[in-house]
Amino acid sequence: MKKVVLSTAAFLCATVMLAQANESIVEQDGDGNASDVLQVGLSNFADVAQDGGNNISYVEQLGTDNDSYIVQMGDENSSDVWQNGNSNYADVFQDGMDNSALLEQDGNSNDAFIEQYGEENEAEAFQEGDFNEVDQYQDGVSNFAHTDQGGLSHYSSQEQYGNDNYGHVFQRGENNASYQTQIGDDNGGVVVQNQESNVAIQFQDGDGNFAQLNQNHFGIGEDNFGLQVQSGEGNQAYIYQASIYGSGTVNSTAVQLQTGELNLAEIEQQGTNHISTQIQLGVGNHADDLQKGASETSYTLQIGQDNMSTVIQNAWGNDSAVYQFGVGNLSSVNQDGGQNMSTVTQVGW
Repeated sequence: MKKVVLSTAAFLCATVMLAQANESIVEQDGDGNASDVLQVGLSNFADVAQDGGNNISYVEQLGTDNDSYIVQMGDENSSDVWQNGNSNYADVFQDGMDNSALLEQDGNSNDAFIEQYGEENEAEAFQEGDFNEVDQYQDGVSNFAHTDQGGLSHYSSQEQYGNDNYGHVFQRGENNASYQTQIGDDNGGVVVQNQESNVAIQFQDGDGNFAQLNQNHFGIGEDNFGLQVQSGEGNQAYIYQASIYGSGTVNSTAVQLQTGELNLAEIEQQGTNHISTQIQLGVGNHADDLQKGASETSYTLQIGQDNMSTVIQNAWGNDSAVYQFGVGNLSSVNQDGGQNMSTVTQVGW
């Protein structure tokens, strides 16, 4: 059975002109579908299309010039869109079974895009402020994506291909950007960014990997960059810029690349103008880097199995390089002062 509903709801004020009326379009093809649209304000627009069985859609628009587009194909999908403010845009597309999308926009000129294919995927996006954007894409089974943005001009992209992946993004301040991509099963990613102009990138390809990237979670700071790439199984990577050891981090870069299995890498940076890079190729390697102060550089390369490296640099202008090849190498570097330089090379089989 096919049902088409066209409605126009004028704002409840005698002085409102017809050209400022709200508009909603609902088209349903199938059985047991449900759609509810509530519009209060001026020039809001909602378009809902459902094709399948037992899909549920709810749209609530409070304000002016908000747009919502909902497409549901399949069975038992659910979509909830809440818009409060002006000129917000929401686009939800679902194709499959038992997928869930929740979108809340409170502010002005926010954009959100949610696209889901498969079964039992869940996407959540919360935007509070102005000019924020979120893009969420899921293809598989039982993936979970969550973005929470508060402030001005944030961007978040989350892509999930596979099963049982989960991604969390939390952004406050202004002009922060986050990119998460997960390919495989059971991967987990977390990004937390405060203050302004920080960039976080996480890419995971494999199974059971976990990555966490915090920038200015504990204090002030800006213009930091974090990159984590994981390929394999059971790897763990952590980046903290503005760690518990200080008040903030500015203009610092942290990069971690892992290929293999069960590798563990952690970077903590507090201060200004730091650069840290850790690369792990193999199985069961462990690398830790802590930098406090200003303008310090650390590079760690591990190729092999069960190697361990620890680097601590405190003050300014220190430089550390650690190279480990083989099995079971152990290195510890501690530099306290200015413009020290250390190079460690270990080869053991």
